[in-house]
Amino acid sequence: MESDSENSEELEFRESFGDFLRRHREASGKSVDAIARTTRIQKRYLVAFEENDSSRFPEEAFTRGFLRSYAMEIGLEVEETISRYERFQRSLMPTQIKELKRPPSKFMDLDTNHNPFISSLKLKPIWIGLTGLIVLGFAIFLIKSFSQRSTKSSQLSPREVVVPQETVTPSIPAVNTITIAPSPSLPNVAPSVLTVKSLKAGVLNVRIDETPPQDLTLKAGETKTFNLTKEIEIKVSDRLQYEFLYNGKPIETSGNSIKLFNRNLFTTSTTP
Repeated sequence: MESDSENSEELEFRESFGDFLRRHREASGKSVDAIARTTRIQKRYLVAFEENDSSRFPEEAFTRGFLRSYAMEIGLEVEETISRYERFQRSLMPTQIKELKRPPSKFMDLDTNHNPFISSLKLKPIWIGLTGLIVLGFAIFLIKSFSQRSTKSSQLSPREVVVPQETVTPSIPAVNTITIAPSPSLPNVAPSVLTVKSLKAGVLNVRIDETPPQDLTLKAGETKTFNLTKEIEIKVSDRLQYEFLYNGKPIETSGNSIKLFNRNLFTTSTTP
């Protein structure tokens, strides 16, 4: 009978939540379709709220947000609406078990009226004293055993500590530094001669052997002679305005850059 009354109260509260929403919506003069358009909440959720159909509610986070928008749209107090929703949710929870039934345990049940072991101890207190003496004697035995073992271990001579011999690293003889002798200089070779005649005024960019390049200005008709031991490189802006003689013979080039090597380096004849 008590469970029937509780179920009827829960059913009445679940119905009153939807009626509560519907009553205030009708009092505001707004329809479900109008609220769905203004709040952009799907109509099926609004109908589920008013019909107390929790199986069609959205997720918890969305449900609370939708109810807040619903309450503000029809002029309800938001906090009161959320409070009624929480009570409605609690009413849907199953009734908790009032009495927890557990199987009787011989040693865990402390009720002396139902535990024959405890009852026998009450009738015979001597067993309690004997049990205490046994436990005390066992504890004393463990303490004495531990003390004797500690004394014996302290009297033992310490083990000899073997110190590892120092590892001697064999000395590595110093490596003699090998001095590389400089490469012998080139034999005395007669230089080649390059003669440049400028037909017009211009500038030559000249690099002889290992010297850095330098610019030389020639006037129209001026002649310049260069002695090269190894090589020479000349760059001009206009090849046609210069004449080149190499060891007295004219040379022809197709570009504006000329690079010549001392011809005497490739012959066997050398100067003393």
